[in-house]
Amino acid sequence: MTLTVTAPVDTGVITLDAGPWGTRDVQWGLSWEHGTAAYWLEATRRATQAQQPDRHRLTETLCDEVALCMLGGFGMPYELALAAYTELHARVLSHTRAPSEADIAEVLLQPLRVGAAMRRYRFPHQRAQRLSAALTYLNANVHPTSALEMRDFLTGAPGIGLKTASWIVRNRWPEAQVAILDVHVLRAGARAQVFPRGVAAQSSYHYLEALFVAWAGQEHVHTADLDATIWAEEADRARRPF
Repeated sequence: MTLTVTAPVDTGVITLDAGPWGTRDVQWGLSWEHGTAAYWLEATRRATQAQQPDRHRLTETLCDEVALCMLGGFGMPYELALAAYTELHARVLSHTRAPSEADIAEVLLQPLRVGAAMRRYRFPHQRAQRLSAALTYLNANVHPTSALEMRDFLTGAPGIGLKTASWIVRNRWPEAQVAILDVHVLRAGARAQVFPRGVAAQSSYHYLEALFVAWAGQEHVHTADLDATIWAEEADRARRPF
């Protein structure tokens, strides 16, 4: 992505407030200097100027959003997850709110069309078991109405951790102050000095998320837009042969 600098920005140190985890000083950099904290905020601002309010929502219902997000992630290519969800929705999810593990597995075990190729979904039995249990959990409980309460609620479902729950909530509540700390966002945040190197999301998710929220807040961009902008550029970079 090529950015045009419209005005100089502060290249000094910015202190991010991570709430109960304290503060962190970040060398901010220039908005045209790739990989700096300033660069990603400028990239986000430009990328989202003409986009719609529901730009992150992928499906019509919460249960469908849960299904799509659970079928993705964990190293699963997005195109394959989308193909699996599309087939599963057409054959199962559009007919029942709480499909059985066997019904889901039957779909995931079949070859899926991804572009011009037929591909196999990875770990079909494991994903079928977790998705069936999660949808049963959603349909058996009253749903919270606030974004952060919903995220906590979702982590109580089998197979849904903080990252997946944050992805679901981000898609349906784009102004929620949550972060999808996948590998691309973690690496970019570490290179930008926002995240301390060596701190793992698995053990310190809330701390890193607080830093991410403070980062986005420096220029009043939504965390949803910041993580989406980072993911799109870094995922594209990772797909390049060199």
